[in-house]
Amino acid sequence: MTTYEMKNTLDGYPADVLLQVGLPDIKFYAEGNQLQALCPFHEDHKLGNFGFNLSKNCWKCFVCGKSGSGVYSLIMEKNGWSFAKTLRYLYDHRGSSVSRITEAPPLTLRQKGVKSLLKPAAPIPVADKVSFDPNPSPEDVDMAYSCFAAASPLSPLWVKSLQGRRSVHPMEFPYFFRFPSSKDDEFWKKFREQLSAHGASELYSRLLGIPGFYWNVKEEKLSFVGCPGALGILNHDKDGLVNGIELRLPDSMAKNMRYMPFSSEGICLRNPDECKYGVSQGSIVDVVPPLFSDVPIQGIAVTEGKFKALQLSKMGYLTLNIRGVGNWRQIFPVLKELADDGENTSRVYIVFDADSRRNPPVAEHSANLGKALLEDGYETYYLTWPNNCGKGVDDVVNAGQRGKIRTVAAERFLETTLLPFLERAKARRAANAG
Repeated sequence: MTTYEMKNTLDGYPADVLLQVGLPDIKFYAEGNQLQALCPFHEDHKLGNFGFNLSKNCWKCFVCGKSGSGVYSLIMEKNGWSFAKTLRYLYDHRGSSVSRITEAPPLTLRQKGVKSLLKPAAPIPVADKVSFDPNPSPEDVDMAYSCFAAASPLSPLWVKSLQGRRSVHPMEFPYFFRFPSSKDDEFWKKFREQLSAHGASELYSRLLGIPGFYWNVKEEKLSFVGCPGALGILNHDKDGLVNGIELRLPDSMAKNMRYMPFSSEGICLRNPDECKYGVSQGSIVDVVPPLFSDVPIQGIAVTEGKFKALQLSKMGYLTLNIRGVGNWRQIFPVLKELADDGENTSRVYIVFDADSRRNPPVAEHSANLGKALLEDGYETYYLTWPNNCGKGVDDVVNAGQRGKIRTVAAERFLETTLLPFLERAKARRAANAG
């Protein structure tokens, strides 16, 4: 299991669950959208000094000044662990019996004038005309990523490959771009020109705080993570704003992982003296609307991977693309938001790879998602097909086997396929352990 794969799985768990697993000696309380605790870094006696902001994914003590971004940095700081050790511990103990934090702070520990991390923090000066903005707006993120992609468009070879190997429709090309090198001065020039052309030239000075970008201490300049020459993929939220970037690595480099998020928290945690102000992208959900308006809306589909999502969009599904099957919990807030916007979310289709019937971890996530959707009252189905037709739904369609795809009610698929397979896998593990 690689570090990326562990983090990909862990990002699907709520922050309060991971905090309890990694910091079992700290008692957290729920206060609105904030978790409160006695500060673990100084002798603290009253709540209100230390808090973890769940919406901003940051933590801070207003007395001793300790602060950071994300669950992993807090666990690392408190336990004195490396990034890799933190991920390994959380991954190995992710099945610990902990529930969501709902207990309110007791009156005996409250103090007057409690400070709140819910207030937007002011930008932090980093260098001349460059600052770290911990609260970028969705519009700023959309503008930065859109201009970033526009400054490095697809080459004709990429276009030909996407059309031929992936059956990408010309209307879908704007989702993709050639990922640039952070050392390419010509790219930086084009990037700034794109921002200026869109009336957002001042955004360049506030790129720190947007996932993927960080401050290169040695060279004293902005930089970003990534793999030059990779395929850049834009993800979007339900309102059509770009909310993240994913990279598909070249086949020659994809030994341990094929996809990586445009996220700069990791590089700063691993190299704190050389890289600063990196931010995690988190576990975003990519919303892909149906491509053709004349195709009847089939419902909401949940899948893993942009190419699968694009094929489902052409089939008439409004598709929620998650980064790794372990991140299925992230779809529920999006389903609620879509319902609030008037979308029909009553019927949901789970479209994971065919190995969900042979791979126990994938089967477990697939089964848990199905059960959770049923418990919340959704009319739930699985799309399934014979193994020899292809691994993913995109492989099946590209192979001309779309007619082999079947729709199975979730109750039936759980009872006849997923749950019996998981029971057999559990029995095998027990036998091997014995």
